[in-house]
Amino acid sequence: MLARPRLSSLIGLVLRHVGIEATVTASPARARLLLRQREPALLVADIGRGPFAARLLESARSGRATLALVDLDRGKSSLTALGGGADDVMRVPFTPDELAVRTAQVLQRVGVPTSMVRNVEVGGLELSLDEYAHVGSRTVRLSAGDNSLLYLLVANAGRRVARADIRDLSWGVEHAAPVEAVDAAVARLERTLGAVDVLRIERVDDAVVARLPALRMRSLHDARRRPAKN
Repeated sequence: MLARPRLSSLIGLVLRHVGIEATVTASPARARLLLRQREPALLVADIGRGPFAARLLESARSGRATLALVDLDRGKSSLTALGGGADDVMRVPFTPDELAVRTAQVLQRVGVPTSMVRNVEVGGLELSLDEYAHVGSRTVRLSAGDNSLLYLLVANAGRRVARADIRDLSWGVEHAAPVEAVDAAVARLERTLGAVDVLRIERVDDAVVARLPALRMRSLHDARRRPAKN
């Protein structure tokens, strides 16, 4: 996958629903090397990364599925991406279920079998393509916009997600939305989820950070179990 960092994390989380382990890079040279070394079944390229993303799609036309990500507000079009070799096109922002379904479809068209699961667990929080979350013993219904924002924040847990990234990558938030509208969307998600131990949402300067304590604890536990290097 060749995409912007916060977008890459979001896509990687969503692709878990179709059993795909994503390898991410922001370097076109590294992307070309990975295509030669690993021969992945699917290439996802963010056209917003520049001309090299379009060239990468064109060079990868045979033997694998290709999915282009386009942001119409940045002057990119689906027609251009399809004409450049993409098997399918997704507009950014997207809802998690749209990306999962479209990815499964494009893989099936090139003969790669897929199976989809509706829910994934991250750090004690269960996310769903069906727009709800399991939080402890509770099931919380979410709007499409709230679910999209939750996926974005959880995918980037522990990292700052700038308000500009929320505008660009969270479905349901207008690209031209003022800071107050972005903050209101985050506050609405917090109210909907209610008080939970598994997730904490913080404001840090001009960004938002999702904290998943269980995810951090599990990472530390796994690190202790790793054998020491000789």
